[in-house]
Amino acid sequence: MKRLGTITLILALVLAALPASHAAPADVVFTYTVKDTSDSGTDSLRWAINQANADGGTSIIEFDIPEIDPGYSGGVWTIQPATPLPFLSSGNTTIDGYSQDGAYEAEGVDSPATIVIEIDGSGVTDPTNQNGFSITSSGNTIKGLAINRFGWSGIAIFPFGGSSATNNTIAGNFIGTDTDGWVDYGNGRDGVSILLGAQNNTIGGDAYADWNVISGNGWDGVGIHGENTTGNVVSRNYIGADVGGWDELGNSQHGVHIYGGAHHNTIGGDETERNIISGNDLDGIHIAGEDTRNNVVSRNYIGVAINGWYDVGNGRHGVYIYGGAHHNIVGGDGYHEWNIIACNDADGVHIVDGAHDNTIGSGDGSYDRSNVISGNADAGVVISGTQTMSNTVSGNVIGLITAGWDVWGNQIGVEITGGAQNNIVGGDTEPERNIISGNQESGVLISGADTSANVVLGNYIGKGPDAVAGDFGNMYDGVYIVDGAHDNTVGPGNAISDNDLNGVRILDAGTMGNTVFGNGIYGNTRSGVYISYYAQYNVVSGNYIGIGELGFPQGNGGSGVVLDFCQNNTIGGDTVDERNIISANGEYGIQIGDAQDNTIAGNYIGAHPSGMPSASYGNFLDGIAFSPYSTGNVIGGDTIDEGNLIYGNGGHGISFYDAAGATGNHITHNSIEYNGGEGIKVPGGWTPSAPTIVATTLGSVCITGTACAGCTIEVFQSHLDSGEGLTFVGETVANSSGAFTVTVDSLSPGAPYLTATATDGAHNTSGFSDVFESTISSVFLPLVLRD
Repeated sequence: MKRLGTITLILALVLAALPASHAAPADVVFTYTVKDTSDSGTDSLRWAINQANADGGTSIIEFDIPEIDPGYSGGVWTIQPATPLPFLSSGNTTIDGYSQDGAYEAEGVDSPATIVIEIDGSGVTDPTNQNGFSITSSGNTIKGLAINRFGWSGIAIFPFGGSSATNNTIAGNFIGTDTDGWVDYGNGRDGVSILLGAQNNTIGGDAYADWNVISGNGWDGVGIHGENTTGNVVSRNYIGADVGGWDELGNSQHGVHIYGGAHHNTIGGDETERNIISGNDLDGIHIAGEDTRNNVVSRNYIGVAINGWYDVGNGRHGVYIYGGAHHNIVGGDGYHEWNIIACNDADGVHIVDGAHDNTIGSGDGSYDRSNVISGNADAGVVISGTQTMSNTVSGNVIGLITAGWDVWGNQIGVEITGGAQNNIVGGDTEPERNIISGNQESGVLISGADTSANVVLGNYIGKGPDAVAGDFGNMYDGVYIVDGAHDNTVGPGNAISDNDLNGVRILDAGTMGNTVFGNGIYGNTRSGVYISYYAQYNVVSGNYIGIGELGFPQGNGGSGVVLDFCQNNTIGGDTVDERNIISANGEYGIQIGDAQDNTIAGNYIGAHPSGMPSASYGNFLDGIAFSPYSTGNVIGGDTIDEGNLIYGNGGHGISFYDAAGATGNHITHNSIEYNGGEGIKVPGGWTPSAPTIVATTLGSVCITGTACAGCTIEVFQSHLDSGEGLTFVGETVANSSGAFTVTVDSLSPGAPYLTATATDGAHNTSGFSDVFESTISSVFLPLVLRD
């Protein structure tokens, strides 16, 4: 890694011997005044630093340079060192550029600092040290300077020769720009480097006067490096933006780079400590390394201007966490600890290559506490890499602007890829909810052969915040699982709505074992759930598909569920919790096309969530529709609990429009009634033929008839002469001559109309028989009722 050269060189510095220091009384303050811009001699900056190092106490370096000085021009005094400046080695030294006449601290956003002392490092060519200021001691402050054009960093803070480098403050400087903060005069590497175990230093502060402009530098705005580099705070700076905070003046790599095991550092803070980290050529914040951990990024604007809306995008990612970095937090758990990560030219957050245990967001979904991750040219958040695990993205607005009332989409909202595992998007409480809406492609993309065990729960995906009307849908799918991703979970508690394609799409061979559970999937332009291209062993259960959050119809524009070129998937289950409500959709409840060995069990298809028929809840066409070459699918199951309730659909309950290849589809133990067409629609010449009920006789009630020899016969009764089958009565197997008898204790009064289906040994099921009206009534039939 090229920046290791800087670290090695710093460790090997061979500058002139540092001046010896001697102790001074703690209450004595030494003041040294810089009176000219010369590089050496009494009254120079170099002389003042040497004096401060020698006194060993508390020192203040002030400036009082006259306008007749040769280094004065246009209101600015420029000091041009020819060799490296002395280290700040004694500690407790303040260099105060605001002490020069004509300089003023910033007083507000519209009243930036006036800086008149410039330290121009273009003449420093020493191969052992080209930093502007090197701080190797504690308690120092540098403020009110423009520090530019040094070959290395503008300011480097690091321990040296057994000393510590702690509790230093860099505030109110322009580092990498001219004295106006508008022109790129970048240092060759970082604006500020904190490294090799430097601790508890502050870059910026919580007052207007503290903010630094750290822009235009050749590497990073702020670099934080090293396994013991901890407790440092970067707050209230413009990093990559100009002094107005409106236009880019980017650092050539990242705004802030935390790497090499640096830990427990803070970027941002509360509302008064917000950084504007925008306009950088690569990432806004780049967190890297397998033991780079427990760093906090909170309450920043990343990719936008000072007002939080205007585009000053970083050139690649907003925040990029990778390479085994873990337990980092982007967001926070305190009041107003949120970021705006927007308008970057690539990802908003990108976590890859082994990063794990990171948190994106505060875990608190109030809009002024979460990250706003919007306007990025690629994904808002990317989590990638085979060891990138246990990261959390929660409480964010991803794809909308600050208050969530307008679209400012990323290309993708959240992307989990490249083998990332055990990451969480959202949470099981309302404050952990992400709003992932308005993005130019999918809201959430989960992809890659080893990408597994990730959970997406409790989010709004495609809708705006509560009580906000408008079109906030993602332009592709709400959630898209593809390219072999396996064993991921979508749900519970997501509202996946208003997306321009499907609510959830699961695609490709090897994409298996994923679960879509406990979500509201409604109002999407195409299908609610679409499973295709050989995806297999996925489960869709416990969802409201076509029903809005308040239980009212809000159908998807296409079908509720589509199974197309896929195998061994399960829609529903045999418990109440696994039941899908698939109703009010614009086409079919479930559409099955060239799909094999899928199971559809225990669902309400076209019914009200209560299980009652309702005209407004039926799917517009058929409840379940089979296309050709769909084989081996099961509609229902071996028990009443696995049967589907297929009510009130505009077309048929179940339909086969073409016999070609549609074999082995077993329809069993379902309740089918109130549909606009036939209960089970089969084409002419269908095998097996429907059975015939011949008679009912007393004793127990014996229902007799004829059917295909060896076929399984299921008998249903209803209060309607509709030719469907509302209530399962019983089943038997026809004998070798085709005769059958189903014996039950009794039939329900008021439901005299009987129908039957036949299923042959190859699991092909007929349509319903002609209706037989029983003349036998009784007062009791032990039916198995639904919950």
